[in-house]
Amino acid sequence: MGKTFMRSAAVLLLTSIFGGCAYLPTTVSQMHMTARDGATYHGAVQYAGLAVVTITVEVDRRLFRGNVEPTTSNTTFGLYRLHGPRDAAPKAAEILARTNYTRAILSSTDNRILTCDFTDVGGPGAGGLCVDDSNRIYDVIFS
Repeated sequence: MGKTFMRSAAVLLLTSIFGGCAYLPTTVSQMHMTARDGATYHGAVQYAGLAVVTITVEVDRRLFRGNVEPTTSNTTFGLYRLHGPRDAAPKAAEILARTNYTRAILSSTDNRILTCDFTDVGGPGAGGLCVDDSNRIYDVIFS
């Protein structure tokens, strides 16, 4: 009970203090991207501490990697507004009040960029949109 209990208590305390930093559900570990032309891709979500979430995804034999950062609805990249919301995007006022907004810039070794906006309402269904530098749009779901 000693070390394990103390470690669990410390994690619980830090989680409650920094609750705003938990910007993707900690149960997610995979990212599924579907280009609007029908191609599908898969990536990994890695947690490197309380406030660092890294995404790695392979698109057409090109590896993209970047960190997710918390944001607000006013400071996203505006991808929902430009390209339409994904099916699970929150709409009702009470859901919008609970919505966590995050964004990420994923880059590849050959300097290609994926720009992403994500939403999460504190449970399953976290997801979002990504757009690459050739304006190809991807719908994203985390699992």
